Amino acid sequence: MDGSAPPSAEQYREGVARGYQAVGLTDATLSNSVTGESHGVPFFTSEVTFTNNGTPMIARILIVQYHDRTYTASAIATANPLEVGRALVAPLIDGIEVDGQLVRDTRPPVSTWGIVGAVCAALLLTFIVVRRRRAREIAV
Repeated sequence: MDGSAPPSAEQYREGVARGYQAVGLTDATLSNSVTGESHGVPFFTSEVTFTNNGTPMIARILIVQYHDRTYTASAIATANPLEVGRALVAPLIDGIEVDGQLVRDTRPPVSTWGIVGAVCAALLLTFIVVRRRRAREIAV
């Protein structure tokens, strides 16, 4: 990065909308836009819906400001129905890594209580298995 601030969410949205309009997709609508920083790397991601020759389409885009370069990734599918298209494109963009780290980690955080519960369950299971083995050995 050259020290300048990355574009704002509105600047990203305007730039993406201009890009779609420039290629004739004048009905492009952006939604579910997210800007953030992941592992020191600023990013923008958004869903774009539009029609192409009457066919409803959906795209998911990701723009990453990585050091001295800007990278843009896009996944596009038909949106008939919308949820099917969304399910096709979202994992492609959400799975992009930079330096071995997901740019936008959408996995839920691991709960400390979940770990404690799993350990307790494992200990209880081990106790039950050991107790049954001992009971069988005594019976024999």
